Amino acid sequence: ENYGTKYYGWLTLREALEKSANITAVKVLDRAGFRPVIGLARELGLTTELQPFPSMALGAFEVSLFEMTSAYGAFANQGVRVAPYLVEAVRNREGAVLERAKPSAREVLSPQIAAVMNALLEGVITDGTGAAAAGLGRPLAGKTGTTDDFTDAWFIGYTPDLVVGVWVGFDAKKSLGSRETGAQAALPIWQEFMEEAFRDEPPVPFPEVEGITHASVDHATGLRA
Repeated sequence: ENYGTKYYGWLTLREALEKSANITAVKVLDRAGFRPVIGLARELGLTTELQPFPSMALGAFEVSLFEMTSAYGAFANQGVRVAPYLVEAVRNREGAVLERAKPSAREVLSPQIAAVMNALLEGVITDGTGAAAAGLGRPLAGKTGTTDDFTDAWFIGYTPDLVVGVWVGFDAKKSLGSRETGAQAALPIWQEFMEEAFRDEPPVPFPEVEGITHASVDHATGLRA
C-alpha cells in the first residue's frame, strides 16, 4: 500500500517518484523484471543479497547508506560509477605524497539514462517529498525513504558535483516516532550539510546530454501538450 493508504490512479513515473508511490514502484519492478533490476543494482555497487520478490521495490532488503549513496553517484556522474574510497592520499611530514588512491571507474549506465534519472529525481525536490530542499536555490535531485513504523528515515540527494546520503534510525529496529519520515527526520540534516558545503559556490546545472529530446507534456493526460 502507499503511505497513508492513499491511491492516485494513473501516474507518470516522475509523479510517482515525487509522491513516493509504492504501488507504482512494485508495478515498474514487475514490468522491468526482477533479474535485470538485481543485475543493475550489482552494477551500481550494491552487495546486499537481493531476492526476486515484489517487496524489493520498497526496500525490503537492507542496504548500507555507504553503498546506496555511492549508487546515486552514478546518476550525478553521467552514468560512470567510481568505487568509493576513504583515504585520498598518504603524505609524509614534508607533504610529499607516498601513496594516492586509484579508484576504479566504469560506465554502468548510459549518459542518457543517467540524465533522465536526474530529471526525474529533480521532480522530488521541485514538486515532491523533498520540496523543503528547494530553498537551497540550486539544481538538486534526490529521494526520500521511510520504512514501516518509521524505524528508518532516509534522504539521498545530490548536485552535479556532490552526493550526500543521510540515514536516521536506531541500532535496533525501533520506531523514531509518529510521522518521522525521510522528509521530516533525514532531509533537514542533509539541508544543513549542503548549505555549509555550498555556502560560497555558484549553482551548477545538470549537464545537457546529446540524444535526449525534450517536449512539453500535459500534466493531467501524459500526452503532448
